[in-house]
Amino acid sequence: MSKHVLLLGLWTFFCFCDRAFAQQKPVTPFSFNSIPASPQATEMTKYGGIPVNLSTGAPDYGIPLYSTNVANNLKLDVSLHYNTNGIKVQELSGVAGVGWSLFAGGVISRTVNDDPDELSTDLANPLTRSTAAERNITWFDDNPLKRMLWYGNAEFYDMQPDLFSYNFFGHIGQFYIDSGAAYIIDYEDIKIEMNFQATAAWNFKVTDQFGNIFYFGSPAATEITEIHNVATNLVGEHDQWNPSTTNRTAWYLTKVETPTGEIVTFEYAPSNFTASSISRSTQLDRSVVSSVQLGSTPCNCVEPIIESRQTRLVNSFILKKITFNNVVQLDFDHINNVDLMGTYLVSNIKVKDLATSYIFKQINFSYEFPTNSKRPFLLNLSNCSGANNQCDLYTFDYERRDQFPARTEINKEDYYGYFNNGGNFTDNRGVNCLATQIGMLNKVTYPTGGSETITYGCAQSTDSTLVTQQINGAYISGYGTSDHSPVDYSQQFIVPPGTIDILLFGNAIWHSDPAFPPDINMHQIFVSVYNKRTNETLPFPQMRVQANNFDSAHVYNFLPGDTLILKLTSFGDKVEGQAQLDYKKKVWIPVTSFYGASKVEKLTIFDPVSQKTNVKKYVYEFKDQPGVSSGKSINSPWTTSSYYFRNVCDYNIFSTSKKTCLYNMRSDYSQYDLYSYMPSSYLYSSVLEYDGPNGENGLTEHLFDLRLPSPSNYSYYNNLNIPLSYNDVFETPYSLYGGVIARGIGTNYYRNNGSGYSPVKKERKWFSVKQSLKKRLGYGVRVVDAGNPGHIDQTLEIKGDVKQFTYESTWTVLDSIVSTDYTMDGNNTKNTVAYRYDNIQHCSPTLIQTNKGDGAEQYLVNIYPWDYIGASDYILKMQQAHVNAYPLEQVSLVKKNGEFKITGGVLTQYAPNVPSLLTKQYKLKLSASLPLSGFKLSNRTSGSDLFSYTKQSMSKDSRYISFNEHTRFTLQYKPSVTINEKGERTNYMWSFKGRYLSAVIENADDYDDGYYPKETYSYTSFEDGDNTIGNWQWNNASFLRIADPEAPTGKYVYKLPTFTTDSRPGLDPARTYLLTFYFKGPTPSVLGATSSRVIGTAGPYQLFEATISGTTQTEITFPTTPNDIFIDELRLCPIESRMKTFTYSPDVGLTSECDESGNIKKYFYDARGRLITVKDRNNNILKQVDYQVQGPQ
Repeated sequence: MSKHVLLLGLWTFFCFCDRAFAQQKPVTPFSFNSIPASPQATEMTKYGGIPVNLSTGAPDYGIPLYSTNVANNLKLDVSLHYNTNGIKVQELSGVAGVGWSLFAGGVISRTVNDDPDELSTDLANPLTRSTAAERNITWFDDNPLKRMLWYGNAEFYDMQPDLFSYNFFGHIGQFYIDSGAAYIIDYEDIKIEMNFQATAAWNFKVTDQFGNIFYFGSPAATEITEIHNVATNLVGEHDQWNPSTTNRTAWYLTKVETPTGEIVTFEYAPSNFTASSISRSTQLDRSVVSSVQLGSTPCNCVEPIIESRQTRLVNSFILKKITFNNVVQLDFDHINNVDLMGTYLVSNIKVKDLATSYIFKQINFSYEFPTNSKRPFLLNLSNCSGANNQCDLYTFDYERRDQFPARTEINKEDYYGYFNNGGNFTDNRGVNCLATQIGMLNKVTYPTGGSETITYGCAQSTDSTLVTQQINGAYISGYGTSDHSPVDYSQQFIVPPGTIDILLFGNAIWHSDPAFPPDINMHQIFVSVYNKRTNETLPFPQMRVQANNFDSAHVYNFLPGDTLILKLTSFGDKVEGQAQLDYKKKVWIPVTSFYGASKVEKLTIFDPVSQKTNVKKYVYEFKDQPGVSSGKSINSPWTTSSYYFRNVCDYNIFSTSKKTCLYNMRSDYSQYDLYSYMPSSYLYSSVLEYDGPNGENGLTEHLFDLRLPSPSNYSYYNNLNIPLSYNDVFETPYSLYGGVIARGIGTNYYRNNGSGYSPVKKERKWFSVKQSLKKRLGYGVRVVDAGNPGHIDQTLEIKGDVKQFTYESTWTVLDSIVSTDYTMDGNNTKNTVAYRYDNIQHCSPTLIQTNKGDGAEQYLVNIYPWDYIGASDYILKMQQAHVNAYPLEQVSLVKKNGEFKITGGVLTQYAPNVPSLLTKQYKLKLSASLPLSGFKLSNRTSGSDLFSYTKQSMSKDSRYISFNEHTRFTLQYKPSVTINEKGERTNYMWSFKGRYLSAVIENADDYDDGYYPKETYSYTSFEDGDNTIGNWQWNNASFLRIADPEAPTGKYVYKLPTFTTDSRPGLDPARTYLLTFYFKGPTPSVLGATSSRVIGTAGPYQLFEATISGTTQTEITFPTTPNDIFIDELRLCPIESRMKTFTYSPDVGLTSECDESGNIKKYFYDARGRLITVKDRNNNILKQVDYQVQGPQ
């Protein structure tokens, strides 16, 4: 008889050994090593597969801290987010306190499953008998992990794929490595390259769909985690395995480069700490199966392992600095996290203009460390403007935070790892709903004085379960007569549908002196059941019951719908006869289950403007199934399993004693959830959001598609014919699955009509798997007991096939969106948008079809670089640089009466040397709509079908005309010259290293003096510290750029010493130029001026204008004076040109603009960066904005 011994994953610990003495020290079990990244890394990447929506029931608060556009569809955002269903007892906080995630920069984190994927080789798929991991490996005294992965000189095999998670610049997801390539689980159009050399400048290089490159890792930005494991058995004995394993667990973003040269860099400081986590098993029972005893010394059952402790020595990093183009810098300061030595909390973020070292924004964080737990709770955040020192203050309250346990109080966690206020390891691991809410964010107060208060409920489900119930069908009672004549009683009963059993009971109750019991022939009853359909009494003619005796229940045969007659006959007036007929049937009853953690049930919103409070209630059920939970459990909090283990004890050198025991164990999986930082163990496919205390303001129904883990459907039988039942013995917790597990698919809006809810708008989304790219299989391990338990022929063999944990890379697309608007009169309108995808190389829709229900269908054709063949020039360069998301041609069509007609089109060209740089655009010149049959789309032959075609090389339709051409660019690849369809030229000047447009000059050209073309215009307003003087030359280097609150434009002016000459060479003597500037001081003279005058003022400054001609150079000379000279807004251009100029401040953006006539508008902002006032050059108010924000924010 063959028995089987089962090994589970890392957190299920059993004790195995092959040769043992009676008092045997436990031998460490085989296990998969599961090593997480640090909380600094996981706080950002926890969203890789986690939906940030109502499907988790978690609050989702985001507070923007700083944002700036980089270039090329890239935006640098720094923000704070709160999204959790509860704080786990052993959970480590991130850099912004428990429950909060600070998003700044990016990271790729990794959970190491088994061994690092970059250092090992995958097992063959499927396994064969020749595979090293499957060759009759007998379990001897050495470590079974070694025996499994090192068979003689066999190659090292990695049994489980690692899970990589990323979060950077809006890209959030997960991937795995297979055969040296990265496969994104929910595929998106990014390219991942790897270099795992220890001294490499980067370990991951990721290119997004616009050609922007992100570099991760380096010796100064790679997290290293060393683990030590200790197992403890039931009697407290310890053993170690893998005493020192070191792995790379996170790679931080170090640099971002755009194709046009913008650079964002990230610098880090070390954060080294030691942390431990514990997982436990419970022995339910055990029994001896067989025993071979030699001698008097017993060979006992081995004590099972019930606790595993993993200690992690983490060498990580915290973000210290972000620098953008050497123009703006963000500095991150930190304080010590007293909860864990070596970890830190961000205390403030300073945003600085590098040209002036001016700090124009500072964000301050304030924390509390409760005495009991020392856990860091973020109490308030102030976002301050450096210009006026105004601060926006956010404050945060938490549910009984002083009662939250310390991380070491593991005796107070439930099976999911949440706080349950328990008192021991095994007896109280259940969910305590109120305790899980302790430490949760329950109120946010905004800078306006508004607030949101959160009320939580239990993460639970109330479902209907089918159970068997016993129900009374008929009951009669009665007495006989004093002369013992029989008295009959009867009642009819019709067998209900669904009845599965009929039961008959009888009873006789003696109502006289107990000292005189009834005679056997007196004071008795008879009970019977007659079936009218079969005309027979069931199951016996009669059932006789004497006084004081109960007859046991009888079960009868029947059919639903049968008419049964229950008959009772009583003899004697001292005995009360009773007869009862019951039936059993399956019925649905409500059953409530708890899953750990909490969910949001109510938001109380205070509006400081109206001084009113509104309530939003959240009910996690289907609209048409009230009372039935819409939730699904992600994974069970524990697994229960049985296994055999044979203990072998030496009797002498020739023989051994043996004892085989059967163990029934329960093991928890809370550590897997902890490592993946899963915010919920339960997801909801429908959430009802009621607006108003009783939903009087309406109802919104949110629908989600849940993709929950399921057992692998890939079964494999090895050459020893392991039974099918053993292919499912391994249970996989959530963290071993990757990808998006909940996706929003519908939002329905309803109004309250007084008696219920009527639809206002319904929107439904459909997704599908467009392409399956790659599967990566992981393997569990089974130890097979190939002999009879306790007998001499028993041997233990490790087999490496069993259960597979599968990651799969798939391209999932949005197929269509259908929205319906409902009106009171019933004239509903339905809109449909359908998407077609033809090329995974860019992942973008190539055809978008819109149907508004009016009989007309609208289409938009998008053609991308990878939609051409035989590409050359800029298209080939775009493909090579992974610039995939810019459409080269977009054509709009309408379909009426079955005919497609072109209504418009745009075709775009890009620079071959900089593939994301637009150089020329064409538009269709149409006098009327054009039939598709007479038009040529640029990647197919003329008149080709929209849906079925053969792609070709680029060739545009003849009706395209040029309407926007960039003929020259700056060093930062900003357009400096543009020509429109009329041939009109516009020139541009840029400041702050190409970040801001500072001047637009129309109708200007270049002057060629025989050496090279020269710009005929010049401008500076002295705002850009790196480009202060423009094209001007100064004969005195002692000038000084200073801030002046009376500056005509912007913030800065130039302070000049006396007798300073400002010159501008390179003029065309045949041209006439217009020179203007503001000055404070003596009136200057201008070389080559044919006329000059003061034409206006701006406060203490005068606006000077001069006309210049007949010279190759002009000079501005300020006479000797005891006072300093100040100058601003210095402009020069041909007199026929028109110049409009702008100034900026890096903290808010546009601060002033000056038109071609010198009219100035100055813009002023509040601490939040909102426009509040517009003034003219003399500070007269042109516009004023007052903000009355309704709602909490």
